[in-house]
Amino acid sequence: MMQGCGNPTKYNPWRSLQLQNHLNWLHASEDPELNARKNVLRNIGRALDAAGILWALSCSAAGYAVGLFQRRFGDYDLLVKPEDFELAKEVLSKAGVTMFPTTQKKEFASPYYQVAEKDGIQIELIALFWVAWKDVNYCYNLREEDIITFVWDGIKIPALAVEVQMVLYGSMIAWQEEREVKMRICFEYLKTNGVERTEYLQEIKKKKLVPCALKEAIWELLSAN
Repeated sequence: MMQGCGNPTKYNPWRSLQLQNHLNWLHASEDPELNARKNVLRNIGRALDAAGILWALSCSAAGYAVGLFQRRFGDYDLLVKPEDFELAKEVLSKAGVTMFPTTQKKEFASPYYQVAEKDGIQIELIALFWVAWKDVNYCYNLREEDIITFVWDGIKIPALAVEVQMVLYGSMIAWQEEREVKMRICFEYLKTNGVERTEYLQEIKKKKLVPCALKEAIWELLSAN
């Protein structure tokens, strides 16, 4: 068992980073670049929520929001469910988001992928985050129970839970070494703070086409949990 897991008095190396990122969001007006990104997120979040669309941030923006990454994120990766994909495109368009001709990335198998932009901020809208590359084949469909939230100016901002983030990054390491670095950051976070979604990781552990590095990380987390 993991020693000290869940003990509120235990030193948590992630707390200061989470707090700093939270303060960055609160004081974005002092940072024009981050403020612009924040305003875009607020606008698209309001539009999607008003339409009743389940959505969540994923990848770097989500990692930054929950205190995983210090480095600024480059774009917004938005996940929705397949049945909401076309509606989400329509809603975002009405909110001033520009849709661009989109060619699917060769590493992804999802038929639901749209590149867009608002106020100079790139947005990738995705349903079925489907990695199919070499010996990897993993498709993630957004689930409400996999979403954690933070609130800014009364607007709920949903982000993918760290367990899901780790699996997505771990599935992508076949073609980008940096993805393994981010997978390891997610792993260390979960190792320090504990795993909440054990059933989800149990499901991934049983799959055949999963990178060895990801399987090893899951085995270690579940053994300690």
